[in-house]
Amino acid sequence: MTCDVGSTGGRNLIYVWYKDGTWIHTGKIYTIRSANTVDSGDYRCLASSERSDTARLDVVVDLFEILKYLVVEGDEMTLTCDTSLSPLRPGTELKFTFHKDGRNVLEFTSYNQYEVQSAQVQDSGKYSCDVSTATNSVKKRSQEILVKINELFVNPSIIEIRCPTTEGDHMILFCFSLSLHRQGTELQFAFYRDGRNVQEFNSSNQYGVQSAQLEDSGNYSCEVRSLNGKVRKRSDFIFIKIKATILGHTGFAVSPVVTFTPNWRKIFRGESITMVCDVGPPGGEDLIYVWYKDYKRVNEGKIYTIVPATTMDSGDYSCQASSERSYTARLDVVVGPVTLRVPLDVHEGDDLTLRCHHRSGYTGKSTIFYKDDAVIQNWSKTSEFNVGIVNMTNIGKYTCTKEISQNIYEHFTDEDFIPIHNLFEIPKIKVTPYPVVEGDEMTLTCDTRLSPLRPRTELKFAFHKDGRNVREFTSYNQYGVQSAQVKDSGNYSCEVTTATNSVKKRSQEILVKIKGKSSKHETPIIIVTLLVLLLVATFLLFKYRHKLHWPTAGCPRRGKQLEPRFSPTYAARESADDTEVTYTDPVLYRGPQGFSKLTREPDVTYATVKCREVPY
Repeated sequence: MTCDVGSTGGRNLIYVWYKDGTWIHTGKIYTIRSANTVDSGDYRCLASSERSDTARLDVVVDLFEILKYLVVEGDEMTLTCDTSLSPLRPGTELKFTFHKDGRNVLEFTSYNQYEVQSAQVQDSGKYSCDVSTATNSVKKRSQEILVKINELFVNPSIIEIRCPTTEGDHMILFCFSLSLHRQGTELQFAFYRDGRNVQEFNSSNQYGVQSAQLEDSGNYSCEVRSLNGKVRKRSDFIFIKIKATILGHTGFAVSPVVTFTPNWRKIFRGESITMVCDVGPPGGEDLIYVWYKDYKRVNEGKIYTIVPATTMDSGDYSCQASSERSYTARLDVVVGPVTLRVPLDVHEGDDLTLRCHHRSGYTGKSTIFYKDDAVIQNWSKTSEFNVGIVNMTNIGKYTCTKEISQNIYEHFTDEDFIPIHNLFEIPKIKVTPYPVVEGDEMTLTCDTRLSPLRPRTELKFAFHKDGRNVREFTSYNQYGVQSAQVKDSGNYSCEVTTATNSVKKRSQEILVKIKGKSSKHETPIIIVTLLVLLLVATFLLFKYRHKLHWPTAGCPRRGKQLEPRFSPTYAARESADDTEVTYTDPVLYRGPQGFSKLTREPDVTYATVKCREVPY
């Protein structure tokens, strides 16, 4: 079979073949050798984003064909078991049961239908039904029918349309899937990075990052679902690595690193040494390199060779790649006949070998090695001592004494203090979001930092909960729980190791407590309750203050009685003691013209005013 697209216009197309919705082959031509009945099916090819029509292939070996009923994923499938009673026994009670691939899927009931609310591919199979009388005196089974549940759409694939390589590049991911049996089916797409959703479901099958950063590195996948959500499928992962940039050039190293060849920090006078300003792949040949000795400019170019070396060449060397400056590297040019040779930079996890080297022209006999003045290798004919895989306990002063001769044997000694650098820091684990509420997408991040002298060291990360491993070592420093539950609470820690397991470090534990959903609403409920109580208290205080307000303007003085101008009849009825009722002259105001034409009767308010005598 050939996927023919005519003229490609010079483009390199990606060809993908599908059989019955399943990806089976990549390439323009697909050949089936020694075809079998299993090769029968609906074939379709995809050329980049364009798909072909379906082509049916049937491999026939027999004239007998099993009856097939076609159902598509997500459909509501109903199987009906039909029979006819004898017209002489029309009231006979019957029971029905259903089988799939010989196994019972529905017990005997009086209902002659078996329903599957949302059919899936795994519901495909050979179905039959049994009919029985209530007393099981008569039982009959139907013939089998083959029901094939066809895919609504094929498993999606995620492809990089624009693959980023360095920080700042534009990244575009494309998620494609075909609907083979329901053309025009509306699909929705979502994208994930390391299991975390980065783009919610929508009709766009593309995910883009305008300016990719280091944190955008990870395992990407996409998920496709039908509009009603009954059918969902997720693609495989693709790994995307965003690399650091040095002035527009690629490299894992953010800053350059000075390397020596040979890799010794002490050499004899008259020997040569080559220094390289390493910025990582691809090398950055078009960068401007400058070399410094004791912070003074001495040379230009990526490589700096000293030949022959003199004692004047001893010093601290560094290089600069455009605007980025390296750390200093110490070189000592010695005159004596013996030197203890130590690698330029020693990190934990290194397999360290020391060499007690003598100048050419001498004959060596035996050597002894010390650490902090204690013998670590006694006199022997070997001039090397293998310390092994080092850690911080190996820091110290190392000394070698060697018996050499030009004419007579003499003992010569050299020593060096060897610091051991941390390959990476003790990791720290953190959780987001904080606090975590039930149902949240919880992410644990294991943070560490590599030595600037070993910026390209490969690390692996693992996560533990309550001392038990919850994720094995991988290259990704995050562990996610898509929907955190209360049972996910516990003490979490993470572990970091090198690819060779030479260095392994574990973080401190942090307690992660998943709060119940109700916890989300506790704060607003408390706030609302306090506000209601405050309003009630304010209202009661207002009422109380007005109850205590006694008007005195109309209170009679001793020996003086005001004559009421209005009948006290109704007011007096409201008082238990008429002597406590006081009437005062109302204050009248002239209103605007037409004010007296009221649309309703004016309100009348009577008040009981208690007055007390005020001494003069």
